[in-house]
Amino acid sequence: MVTINNARKILQRVDTLPLYLHAYAFHLNMRLERVLPADLLDIASENNLRGVKIHVL
Repeated sequence: MVTINNARKILQRVDTLPLYLHAYAFHLNMRLERVLPADLLDIASENNLRGVKIHVL
């Protein structure tokens, strides 16, 4: 449950939260080799994201 205090904390921190590109959104394209890990790094950089999260099996 979000309390008023928790909501205040979120609002205070929202501008400093690190954002990452997540490979799940690109899973099918990665399986078909249309998007490669280096492409994800480029996308993250172009969008000023902190980094990329990729799960390797």
